[in-house]
Amino acid sequence: MSKYLIDTNVIVDFWRGKNYLRDFSFDRVSISVLVLSELYAGAEKSVNPSKSRKQIEDFVKDYDINVVDIDTNIAKIYGLIRATLEKKGEKLEDFDLLIASTAVAEDKILVTSNIKHFQRIKNLKVIKPS
Repeated sequence: MSKYLIDTNVIVDFWRGKNYLRDFSFDRVSISVLVLSELYAGAEKSVNPSKSRKQIEDFVKDYDINVVDIDTNIAKIYGLIRATLEKKGEKLEDFDLLIASTAVAEDKILVTSNIKHFQRIKNLKVIKPS
C-alpha cells in the first residue's frame, strides 16, 4: 500500500532534474487523478505536447504509479475542509483542496513543495521534499 501522495510540483521538479523523489520508494507513491489532470494540462501547453504526454504516460507506467480516483468519501471530506476554511475566511483552489482531501481520505502523507497552501488543513499530514 502506498504511503505518499505526490503533488504536481514535486513531479515537475523531478523531471527538471531535482531529485526530490530519491527518498521515496516508488512502490509507496500515489498521485491523485487531479495531479494527472494538471500534468496533462501542462503537456498540452508545452512546446511539444505529444512528447510531454508520453513523458507522463512513461512516468506512470515505468514507476508503477498508483492513480487515486475521486470517490464519495473524498467528496465528503472535500466538502468539510472547504466549508471549514471558508468559515474562517480562507480560500484554497478546488484542485488543491481535492488533492488534500484525497490524502486525508486515503491516510497518505502529501508530498508538496507548497507547504504553506496545505498546512492549515486539519488532519492532513504534509511534508516538503528536500
